Amino acid sequence: MAGTWLRNPAWRDSLSLYEDMVAKQPGSPQALDWLAQVKGNRGDTEAAIRLADRLAAFRGWAPEAHRLRGFAAYMKGDYRAAAESLARCRAFKIDWKADVYLGKSLVRLGRPDEAERAFRSAVGAAPLEIEAQKALGWFLLSTARVEEALNFLGRASELEVGS
Repeated sequence: MAGTWLRNPAWRDSLSLYEDMVAKQPGSPQALDWLAQVKGNRGDTEAAIRLADRLAAFRGWAPEAHRLRGFAAYMKGDYRAAAESLARCRAFKIDWKADVYLGKSLVRLGRPDEAERAFRSAVGAAPLEIEAQKALGWFLLSTARVEEALNFLGRASELEVGS
């Protein structure tokens, strides 16, 4: 394994790995998505937005491009732009992760009813995703629906133990 790591410097961390993937497959939605997420998580939201625009240039404003833009806007703290992009993504297809971040953006915008619908959509689309269960659980807890919240948080905990 150490030999592979030394021969393949792109494998040293997620940023170098995904930059290498994008260089080799510049129009790959998956590679652009992963790189944008890494850049966004590291605080480089402008780069993440540029990657979304790049994806759009290759594929038109496909759901993936709206999703990338939405995630980057969320990380940047622009919840209105995040909600708009993620809602557009959602209009194309069911995307549980986009629904989670749409819900989080809507909470920050003071739109709890729409947020709850987004969180419930995420759980409905991906009932085995821990992040979706937790997002709905924490939202319900914040609205003082403790018993219902504990059901979703308990399910998330069960899924974590089983994974």
